[in-house]
Amino acid sequence: MALLLKGGMKSKNHQCLITYFYKKYPNYEFETNLISQLNYLRNRLNYYGEQIDPAFYEKNKEEVIKLIKLLIQIVEP
Repeated sequence: MALLLKGGMKSKNHQCLITYFYKKYPNYEFETNLISQLNYLRNRLNYYGEQIDPAFYEKNKEEVIKLIKLLIQIVEP
């Protein structure tokens, strides 16, 4: 949500945030897809109590770390 606030906008859902991220940074399509996957898994966990397969984390661990660093870089002034 910090990304939207930095752009002078607000949203009440993550779909708008993901779309905003992709529209603003179209070169980060892979990262957008990863964010979308993480959002899907979070929703499955929160709303349906489904377990997240640890293999997903192991497979994507390095990419998630890169994504976090990228987002911090984008949001910081």
